[in-house]
Amino acid sequence: MVLFRQDTCLHTVSAVCRSHSIQNVAFVCSEVTENCCCLNYSSGDEFNILRFLHGYYESDQGPGVPTSPAAWGGCRGLKKISIIVKSSLWKPVPGRINEIVTLRPALSNALTFEQLRITEAIQDQIKKVQNDTGLCEVGYNMWTGSSKPKFELVNFVPEQLDNDPRIYEAMLVPHDKLRAIPRSQRSAFLNGFEFGTGVKLFLPCAPKSEGNEGNIGVESEMGFFGHIEAIERAKEQIWIYLVNSASPTVL
Repeated sequence: MVLFRQDTCLHTVSAVCRSHSIQNVAFVCSEVTENCCCLNYSSGDEFNILRFLHGYYESDQGPGVPTSPAAWGGCRGLKKISIIVKSSLWKPVPGRINEIVTLRPALSNALTFEQLRITEAIQDQIKKVQNDTGLCEVGYNMWTGSSKPKFELVNFVPEQLDNDPRIYEAMLVPHDKLRAIPRSQRSAFLNGFEFGTGVKLFLPCAPKSEGNEGNIGVESEMGFFGHIEAIERAKEQIWIYLVNSASPTVL
């Protein structure tokens, strides 16, 4: 697998893919993958990294006969594309993405409305591929039949170590429920929760104030780290707390 981080220029993506036959590609879903600084064109509704991975193929040998190689972009032999969406489950440290880090299916598409917009844009493009409509502005559609890559939304997560029975788990929580945990009290709340349950809790970002609805209503992952039995009890406890607690007016 080749992993492109969130600030990788799309020209770099193109150069790597054109010089190697790559079956699995993963990239971090971000503004760069949608509208890279190196691009001087944008149709406004196209997710540019997918267009680069597909490549542009003219059909100058008659209908249904694409030229080879692609006029630009293109990733030969591509079988799977993993779209890494941001999560509160585990936040990787720069330089720490190594053999003990893996990918897991994502429960949530985003942490904020802006991230959700970007993720939904790529999902719209994936639907075009899956229903054989094809991506726009790529010339001849190469992703058909058995040549279609598999798409998946994933998160980073550490591998479970043989000598450590603890695992990472998650559950979906609407952002508006997080008002039950005021921002000023989060550190104390997290410490108390871990002391009482034996489970480390990772909270998604909350709106800064009641008037700032930048990510209210978006479901995202609340992360847990601990023994599986303790995590199941902790999930029930935190959900009861979030549902029953009064929501403060200021976070």
